[in-house]
Amino acid sequence: MIYFTGILLTGDRNRTDWSVNAVPSDSNHMPCNTLTMSDVNPTTYRNVWDRMSCHNGGNVCEVPKRHGVHILVILLLLLLTSPCCRAGTYRDSVSIYKDLVLNSDYSPDVRPIWNQSQILYVYVHFELLAIVEVNDVTQTFTCNSFLWMSWNNEFVLKAALGRQCLRRVSLSLGDRLGESMGKAMGKAMGKASRAHSGVMKETAHQVVKWLTYRELSDKMVSNLRRLDNNRKKTPSR
Repeated sequence: MIYFTGILLTGDRNRTDWSVNAVPSDSNHMPCNTLTMSDVNPTTYRNVWDRMSCHNGGNVCEVPKRHGVHILVILLLLLLTSPCCRAGTYRDSVSIYKDLVLNSDYSPDVRPIWNQSQILYVYVHFELLAIVEVNDVTQTFTCNSFLWMSWNNEFVLKAALGRQCLRRVSLSLGDRLGESMGKAMGKAMGKASRAHSGVMKETAHQVVKWLTYRELSDKMVSNLRRLDNNRKKTPSR
């Protein structure tokens, strides 16, 4: 079994930029290599393990010395430029988010943002057997089994909307398992778990929708409309 730590970047809906770090589930070491979603065989995790390369017998991952200076320079530039840039980016994104939710033509199956170059970070940790499919438009991934999963939506937290139930985690099992789990409400950050009993059949797939927008509550939409109306009524100084 492989433990994955995934970072999903959904700025470009025509591309799924997954960065997957893979280590054994019983290992205490940091991941030795970073793999993109294209490197992962959709039906088995063995190729992931085979393609990982480590130094010193697989226990330590080293960065070549010739790259050390370049990495430090890049990190310093990011530290100097990120605060001012990110503040404006999130501020603009929050306004776009609210406007799209209030728009009657808004499609709830697509993430609410006009500027598709805007990166939406969702840090997801999950333990599973195999990834079957990833769809970045509907924000859905399909796997044949998972034991636990947690998520942290940085965009929603930065937008100060973390206290409201924005996400619904849909946990559904295949008919071959003979049971279903229903749905559990999730917020900007949370976790879900499922301990499978017995032997998991290869034909039984589990679909986990961990970032959908169709389940926005009526109360939230009404609150956004009320705030928008109050903002329009307030005279500008």
